[in-house]
Amino acid sequence: VFFLFGYRKKISWIIFLTVNLVTQGLLFIWLNSLYTSPLSGDFYIILTMIFAEILIFIVEMTVFLIFVKEHRRLRTAGYVLVANLLSLILGGYLITVLPV
Repeated sequence: VFFLFGYRKKISWIIFLTVNLVTQGLLFIWLNSLYTSPLSGDFYIILTMIFAEILIFIVEMTVFLIFVKEHRRLRTAGYVLVANLLSLILGGYLITVLPV
């Protein structure tokens, strides 16, 4: 999605990779910790994922709008919105179909 929105500069990609490794890594750790929790049902995990994606959206929107200067702020905000919606939809789907 980042590439499709026209981001090509090296600094933009470094910011993109850094932010996504941190946010998605923390999301992975958070969701995996739920599997050992007494509250490990699919519904609870999906609810947690939605909450986490909202936090990730806020963090990514802030970081990208401050540090990525390759395009206008509106395009950057659009990228963050589309990427996080797709992540939420795909992640929610995969959680329901992949074996634990």
